[in-house]
Amino acid sequence: MSTPPPGYGYPQDQTPPPQPTGGNHIMLDRFLARLIDGAVLLIPYFILSAIPRALFGPEINLRTGEVSGSNFLVFFVSGILLLALYLGYEVFFLGTQGGQTIGKKVMKLRVVKEDGGPLDVATALPRAAALYGGNALSILGGVTAFFSFLGGLIVLGVALSPFADSATGRYQGLHDKFAKTLVVKSA
Repeated sequence: MSTPPPGYGYPQDQTPPPQPTGGNHIMLDRFLARLIDGAVLLIPYFILSAIPRALFGPEINLRTGEVSGSNFLVFFVSGILLLALYLGYEVFFLGTQGGQTIGKKVMKLRVVKEDGGPLDVATALPRAAALYGGNALSILGGVTAFFSFLGGLIVLGVALSPFADSATGRYQGLHDKFAKTLVVKSA
C-alpha cells in the first residue's frame, strides 16, 4: 500500500498544516529557547526596573528619619514597563521575524498559525498577552507582594502548560491554544 503524496486531500495550492515533531525533544528546545530569550531580556529588565526605583523609591533621611518615596509607584511603573518589554519583545519578533524570537532562531523553532500560515502581529499579540498577562498583577505589587508572586505563578503555569498537551502530540500551551498557534521545528 503506497502512502498518499504530500498535500493529498488538500487543494492543489495548499498543503496540510505543519505538525510539531520531536515529542519531548521539542519541549526541551522550547525550554532552552525561553532561557535564551530570558538571557536576552536580562539587561533591559534590570535597566527598566532600576529607573522607577531611582525616581520613586523610598529614601530615608538619616538626620530626621523621614521616609520619602513610594513603593507603590515603584511597583506600578516597573510593572507597566516590564510588561511592555515582554509583550513588545514577543510581538515584535514573532510578528515580524517569521515567528521566531532570538531563542527560537537559535533552537530552530518557529511559531505558526494552526493552519500552517505565517504568524503576524495580529496573532502574536494575543499569544504574548496570554503568556505574559499574569505579569499585569505585578503592577499591584506595591499593595502587597502577593500580587507579584501570584502573577509570576500564572506566567510560569502558562509557560509550562505545553507539557500538559503531550497526549495530543501538538504540545500547545494555553497561550498557543488561545491564539491558535503551534510551535514547530523550522527547516
